[in-house]
Amino acid sequence: MNESIKRQVSLLRRFSLNFVKGIGVSPLLGRFVGPRILMNSIPKSGTNLLEQTLIHFPLLHRGGVRTLRSWNEPTREMLERVNRIGKGEFLTAHLPAHKELMSVLSKTDVKVILMIRDPRDIVVSNFNYVLKVDKTHPTYEYLHSLPDDKSRLMATICGVDGLITPIAEALKLYEPWLRFENTHVVRFEDLIGEQGGGSLQGQLKTVSDLASFLEVQLSEQKLQHICSKIYNSRSITFRKAQIGGWKDVFCREHLAAYSRSVDGLASLYGY
Repeated sequence: MNESIKRQVSLLRRFSLNFVKGIGVSPLLGRFVGPRILMNSIPKSGTNLLEQTLIHFPLLHRGGVRTLRSWNEPTREMLERVNRIGKGEFLTAHLPAHKELMSVLSKTDVKVILMIRDPRDIVVSNFNYVLKVDKTHPTYEYLHSLPDDKSRLMATICGVDGLITPIAEALKLYEPWLRFENTHVVRFEDLIGEQGGGSLQGQLKTVSDLASFLEVQLSEQKLQHICSKIYNSRSITFRKAQIGGWKDVFCREHLAAYSRSVDGLASLYGY
């Protein structure tokens, strides 16, 4: 099965799952009393983990099948879509902290969830995703043309003009979300659980804290059930969701380049 067909099948499966989960009693009730949510992240920060978490929450349903994304200023249509987030609906997004977007959100009761991850693992996840999962990605041909994985990883860290965004720039563009009102930060390392090198205790606390932020009541049984469903290796974007994978691939030169470019930005995220 080629890459295009795989993605179409994945979108169809997501649409079917959204439809089925959106017609139950709880998500239907959520359309009247549930929170309005923008689920945001830097690409490859663990979006699938957070989506799997929210899709199993009571009162919630996923809005649409495609992820909102706009590296440049968002269009009017996108701003209007964010403004129209319904009760009990969460929209998945990869959106930097655009001033116009934040201005729109500041006038609503939409709750923003920001998923973050160790930037070194973001780099590695992105590098592997393009080369091994999504060969239709616009950066695939360039990365594939480089002589070896060492140079490919370096390009992903430092960026390529007009093609690959440096990790430092991505951190700068998303950093204002950390200080934006009505935003709750979720760390990949806390949500991943035991299967990804984390802990069940940390995962339970993270999901419980998220429920408190969203003002959604979870029984102990429901909390345990949600945590059992988070690690989803069936997602088309899934490769190897693990903490600290960068240690296996970063060499001294990669670490030096990363340190020079990031220069303290990671500490703003707690890394």
